[in-house]
Amino acid sequence: MVFTPSRETMTAADIARVSRMGRRFHMPACADGSVLDGRRGNAENSLEVCSVSVEECYILPRFDEERPLYLLDVGGLILILFGQWLYDPTIVDVPEQVLDRWQCSANFFRKFTIRWSEVMGVVFHLTVEDDSFIAAQPLAVEFNKLREC
Repeated sequence: MVFTPSRETMTAADIARVSRMGRRFHMPACADGSVLDGRRGNAENSLEVCSVSVEECYILPRFDEERPLYLLDVGGLILILFGQWLYDPTIVDVPEQVLDRWQCSANFFRKFTIRWSEVMGVVFHLTVEDDSFIAAQPLAVEFNKLREC
């Protein structure tokens, strides 16, 4: 499988990041004060974690480095990654020798793990798994409006 999801509970660092972003966030807790475990079905305090292997990568014909957009075919699903966070070293963990070879308008990382909140639409971490890339193909599509989460 090229898109393997699981869930994990948000860490204190994840919660702090949400607070810094100014987003409203409710952390449900048990009667004893402990935080509910996200694997029990509580989406508000859990993150999706997926190991991803990209089969195809598409970009818009006029790639914009200020607002990068990747449409990734991950085996029957399209994963859309959009925004400046793709260049943020506190979110995207890439070995330096791999980062030096990345040509953002020509390719994307073939294998990575991504942690995000389905509820908030926020990516918390993307970890590149190896040193391989997949070539980006132009896709003749136009968007009227895109908003970064």
